[in-house]
Amino acid sequence: MKLLSVVLGAVGAVAVAAGVGLFVLSRPAEIAPRTAAVIDEATGRHAGWRSAPDGDVLVAPAPDGGVDVYAPGPVWFERREPTPPAHEIAAWPIAADAPYAVRAAETQAADGVRIAATVLMPPNPHAGLVVIHGSGDSTRRNAWYLDIVDDLARRGIAIWFPDKRGTGASGGEWRDASFETLAQDAIAGRAALADTIAGLPTGYLGISQGGWIAPLAAQAEATPFVVSLSAAMVSPNVQLDHEVRADLHRNLPGFIVPLALPVAAAAPRWRYPEFWRANGDFDPAAAIRASGAPTFIAYGDQDELDNVPVSQSLDLIEAAQAAGVDIEVMVVAGHPEERAPAERRSHHHRTIVVLARAVGVTRPKSGKRRTYPPLSGSPRRSAGFLLFD
Repeated sequence: MKLLSVVLGAVGAVAVAAGVGLFVLSRPAEIAPRTAAVIDEATGRHAGWRSAPDGDVLVAPAPDGGVDVYAPGPVWFERREPTPPAHEIAAWPIAADAPYAVRAAETQAADGVRIAATVLMPPNPHAGLVVIHGSGDSTRRNAWYLDIVDDLARRGIAIWFPDKRGTGASGGEWRDASFETLAQDAIAGRAALADTIAGLPTGYLGISQGGWIAPLAAQAEATPFVVSLSAAMVSPNVQLDHEVRADLHRNLPGFIVPLALPVAAAAPRWRYPEFWRANGDFDPAAAIRASGAPTFIAYGDQDELDNVPVSQSLDLIEAAQAAGVDIEVMVVAGHPEERAPAERRSHHHRTIVVLARAVGVTRPKSGKRRTYPPLSGSPRRSAGFLLFD
């Protein structure tokens, strides 16, 4: 699945939850801007969002030491190169005083592969979270992930934020890895994080493909929560066909699509044959049932027109709910790409709401169940589901 497509769908899904009180946690109060060092060498505290002369930027710890600076671009955050001098960054006011410590960490997966990570540790954490990356290469320099983990850490969540296997400073190779192998990487990260926050509830946040892997990791031991952002409930093979078909419809006359689909869908499978042999028929619903972990799944309705068959996923989720599986699902309307960068940032600041179950917050009491018209391009679905706008 293309990361950008996931960004555009999943951001919308998590954004609206805050507005209606789903899994609500309060956000740290804003204070007057102040200035401070980029990274406080004594405490390792990371300043986060700052008001640069040309607009707000996110200052994030770089995997190789020092910091990186990210600014909103035409579609999403872009890393500025070269990094501005430290004395310039230090002079930019900080948006809010909610620091957390950052440190480099590493662990070994079950097969001995080194997994490199950054741990973000608030002063008094109340829960822990292991991030599981989506498809393809993805590191701690993934700007969208950085914005999310910065917000979570500011809200008191301790974060294990790794380089995905085979990327950045992590060893191994994802291109021939099974989801079970990638789940073992997440399990190792959870164990490493638990050593520093013993006794606190710690779960998984799977983004896109990571939402398939998270319930596998949760099967290893009792897990208080799993959060999945824009992960389809169909198999990777079915998801890929949906994504390729959507791409073709955007670029070709409709009558050509059925002819082009077999060849276009075969290309990714030819490129990574071992990966597709290992994972193509994976059953996400079965994995969630086997995990026993309370699971929250969020989609954007525009995902349907891109890389996630939302309607089909909702059918499978409803069937699992009817069978007693503990799943909550949210679909939001609109397309995050239509929002200005500043608005996208304000939505991301509220992503923590989906993790409130980890600290015992009650189930959602707001939101409206309504009849939702069929998704454009998906005439199958006209039944109602939980929609927030």
